[in-house]
Amino acid sequence: KIEVKIPPGMVTGKKLRLAGKGNPSQLGGPPGDLYIQAKVVNDPNYEVKGYDLYLNREVKISEALLGTTLSIPTLEDKTLNLRIPAGTSSGRTLRVRGRGVERGGRTGDLLVTVNVVVPGKLSKEGKNALAAFAKAQPQDPRPEITEAVDRAEVEGQADMS
Repeated sequence: KIEVKIPPGMVTGKKLRLAGKGNPSQLGGPPGDLYIQAKVVNDPNYEVKGYDLYLNREVKISEALLGTTLSIPTLEDKTLNLRIPAGTSSGRTLRVRGRGVERGGRTGDLLVTVNVVVPGKLSKEGKNALAAFAKAQPQDPRPEITEAVDRAEVEGQADMS
């Protein structure tokens, strides 16, 4: 049984040489070298592009609006606390420098894309709270469309007179 430490940034097809860990010599000399060819199995949580790691994380609407801290697993089997700023929109990508793949003295970044999960069904209390929020926060995300519709309605009413 041989224990092998795999260096960071290992890629499929790369060979590792373990000096003196091969078969013994037939003529009584020292054992030969053992070569291991790597096959890297992708982690289902991450996508690797070059030196960078990509990860998607879901948050509730309240977490996106108010901000939160997510626990993110790292490649080193540790946990990273990532602060999600208040007002984060769905699809926003946050970069954590130096937490990507390490290879050849260079380390990439970890890029976390935040996806806001919208509940399929709201309770009565949830509907009331959301209606109160909408009234207190009357921001229009598409003012140019609203303005065009309002203009068209005014013009249509003028034509009817």
